[in-house]
Amino acid sequence: MLSLRRAPVVSLSALVSLAVLSPWSSIPAGRGASAAQAAEKTPGPAAKADLDGGTRIDPLLDLLFEYRARTGRTFPLFRPNAAFEASGRTPVVVRIDSGADDAALRERLVRRGVQFGFDGTKVTSGAYVATVDAAGLDALVREPAVLRVSADMPRLSPLPLAESAIETRIAEARRALRTKSGELLDGKGTVVGDMDAGFFIFHPAFFRADAGTFAFVDVNGDGQLTPEVDGVDLDGSGTIEKKEVLRRIATGATDRYDETVIVDPGSTFRPDLDFLYVDENGNGTRDYGKGFTEETPAYGEPLFVFDDANKNGKLEGSERLLRLGTSKFKAVLADRTYTRGAAGKAGLVNYQATDPATLEYASHGTGVAGILVGGVPDVSRWLGLAPGADIVGFDDVQMRTQRGMIEGLEFAVREGANVLLTEYAPYTAFPLDGSTEEETFLDASLGKGVVGVSPAGNLATGNKHLTMRLEPGANVVPLRTDPSFKGAYFIQFTILHRVAGRHVTAQLTMPNGVVVDVPTEAFSPKLIGNKLALYGDIMQSSRGTSMVYFALGPDSNTATPLPEGDYKLTLTPDAGGALPVELFAADNVNSWSRGLMFTGNTAAGTICHPSTSDKTLSVAAYVLHDEPQFHPWAKKGELAGYSSLGPRIDGDTGIDIAAPDNPMSTSLPISGHPSQYTPFGGTSGAGPHVAASALLLRQLFPAEPGDRLRARIVDNARKAGEVTQWGAGKLDFAKAAGLSAPSGQVPLVTLTVPATAPAGTFVAKVTATDDEPVTGLRARWDFDYDGKPDTEWVALGEQAIPAPDPQQRAVRVEVLDTQGNVGAATARLVIGVAEPVQPAAPAPAASDDGCGCATPGASRTLWPLGGVLGLGLLMVARRRLRSRLP
Repeated sequence: MLSLRRAPVVSLSALVSLAVLSPWSSIPAGRGASAAQAAEKTPGPAAKADLDGGTRIDPLLDLLFEYRARTGRTFPLFRPNAAFEASGRTPVVVRIDSGADDAALRERLVRRGVQFGFDGTKVTSGAYVATVDAAGLDALVREPAVLRVSADMPRLSPLPLAESAIETRIAEARRALRTKSGELLDGKGTVVGDMDAGFFIFHPAFFRADAGTFAFVDVNGDGQLTPEVDGVDLDGSGTIEKKEVLRRIATGATDRYDETVIVDPGSTFRPDLDFLYVDENGNGTRDYGKGFTEETPAYGEPLFVFDDANKNGKLEGSERLLRLGTSKFKAVLADRTYTRGAAGKAGLVNYQATDPATLEYASHGTGVAGILVGGVPDVSRWLGLAPGADIVGFDDVQMRTQRGMIEGLEFAVREGANVLLTEYAPYTAFPLDGSTEEETFLDASLGKGVVGVSPAGNLATGNKHLTMRLEPGANVVPLRTDPSFKGAYFIQFTILHRVAGRHVTAQLTMPNGVVVDVPTEAFSPKLIGNKLALYGDIMQSSRGTSMVYFALGPDSNTATPLPEGDYKLTLTPDAGGALPVELFAADNVNSWSRGLMFTGNTAAGTICHPSTSDKTLSVAAYVLHDEPQFHPWAKKGELAGYSSLGPRIDGDTGIDIAAPDNPMSTSLPISGHPSQYTPFGGTSGAGPHVAASALLLRQLFPAEPGDRLRARIVDNARKAGEVTQWGAGKLDFAKAAGLSAPSGQVPLVTLTVPATAPAGTFVAKVTATDDEPVTGLRARWDFDYDGKPDTEWVALGEQAIPAPDPQQRAVRVEVLDTQGNVGAATARLVIGVAEPVQPAAPAPAASDDGCGCATPGASRTLWPLGGVLGLGLLMVARRRLRSRLP
């Protein structure tokens, strides 16, 4: 059964009408263009109504041009856009009648100032993206074959691991797949398009460990890696220079709200959390980004993780460093397109946020990316759910250009995205019924195999929404402000209803006694007192949702704070009797709560755009961590109190699936330290769990249609509660993938090699103990410890390993049990000196004495040096390297 959300039932005649209607149909105003429109040569609503009846223009385009004419700025419903403010061009989506001569029409429009994107080709939804100035918009209005023109400028949206893989049963599915095929379930070969607010791409967790394995030089001879003392011989000179000493990048976790330390960086290197680098220029910090190129691994000074193969927390001499290399970001669309591997300024290495304000926005996308792809498999404690996948990012904060949201979505699709994750959830000035261009795009993408995932929003407890039944006569709706409203200069209201032909009259009384009457027809900006104007319009969606949208804001480029205190919204329906309405309020300082608020609150019906799309996966959030430092909004496993709820305004249930909300994830650098983590909550944190699951399903089922992958997620959820709150229930990836495996212990591995061996071939032996019969265990060998296995999964026992040249040699072996658990061990020897094979020593007791002994529940490395000559060679080499340190 395919679990696609049901669209509202409409008649055949209505469907015919909808085919030529935009999401917004301006209600004729019967007035001429305003002075602002005349100055901008912008067609007014009357002109639009007087032209061909099939043409439908988004009234928000009027507001953009009118506000710019008055203030020189971007209308505060949208993100500030410097390019629009300077040039007067804004991104739009244009839908053309399928029976028209597209080429001739576009040629005419180009001559009149319409600039089409993607070389004039259609996007996934069948529309075109373009930029227009006032003259270009007028040209679109006058073409009968243009069915829809929608504003596409990014909106201002409110911004909101280890246990995540267990809770969603991704960890179990990983073990099951390893048992079944020996493969790692990590999303390799898949791509997610993350529509977000920027990314700190230089976090060490966002690089793959694919730039080689390196033996460290034990300068102080203690048998373990000692940061700030030992080094790595990168230039092969046989000496450790000062610039080759390994320095620690300490990982910390901090509460981003009150800066409480959750995980102290401490002073001891932790291989599952910390990173190592070499300070090539001696400035005491790892440099990255500026001054480096696409050819530089990890876009900066050499960066490593330590392969603690036996997971005993010790940095033993037979274990190696894994150098980080390739970025997990494939491309980012921001102020320009930055692409991994591209030459010059187009290279991804040049994408970086530097000013504090922009960097703070990037914390959101950075946290999302950590849940999606962060970390190194089998190394990192906080590992993303699909660490083998790539990210294509859309940064709508740094964009500052004439690009819109549809262009960002289409960019991701053309870059190979298998999943589109919309990490934004505005709730004002939208019909919230599935009819907008973004929602249409997400619906169309599924038909091309691309699964949409949209966090539902965090609006349930914010006092920003009310469901009311307007009785005949005046209905008073009280609002108030709290101290966080101070400095706000822009407030906005949305009134939605679903009764055809009905109208609502609105009046706002401000704390200073000023009364604002909202016109009952489409209107131009209206001056209210000194330097304050009323903006808005009255619209109807193609799915039958009527909307009154109005806002109070500056009339010039000087913003005056609005008064604090009690506001009063008076709503009067027309003579048709009682009228059910949905009300939303917002200000320009606050997001999900606080600031300007209704004195009452309705949690139901708070699902936000574009999670209201028919076919995107709308994601609710439930609590993963209820420890105080994670700021839980309920007990563990319960729906988070803030999580937006259905139903959608047309009665659709709205929510599709629920996922965990507050894992530990990647964060911004603090005081120059780039490896920081923080709890990342909200439905913004739940969305990546679902997106990563869709990526892993695409890895498993590369040929399945998109709607089938979507159905796997929805149909296999764990039932949890009301469908308008939880959707189908809690995400259960293992069931969706058809993979399950019992839990159990990790094999305890012993690897025996000779201390020395003549050039040619030597014999290594692997044994293991486990909580299951050893006959079911299999081993995979990496003969030269280069990170690339040299065998398939084979039976345990002896293995002949070629070693033709004199050298120090390291070997790594993994052991897999029937439950999918993997243990590993390493050993090293000297090739070129005859020495008998040392017998396997009995398993030592668990200890912390640095001898490479076993730890309970982990694998073990047995590192016999055996033989005076072999040991002497190792010590001589070590002393020679140490003696040349500066």
